Amino acid sequence: MKPVGLVHIACARKGENIIHDFFQFGDIGRDEIRMKTAEEALQMMLKAIEI
Repeated sequence: MKPVGLVHIACARKGENIIHDFFQFGDIGRDEIRMKTAEEALQMMLKAIEI
């Protein structure tokens, strides 16, 4: 069974390695998990487009 608050996020760019990470936010509520997931995904995308 999947732990509560477990989220996997990945980002890919053509010709680059895939970036993957997972987060265990715990039982903080669905809305808070969604917010933290969006924040982490945005940070991952910024990291992926760094020149």
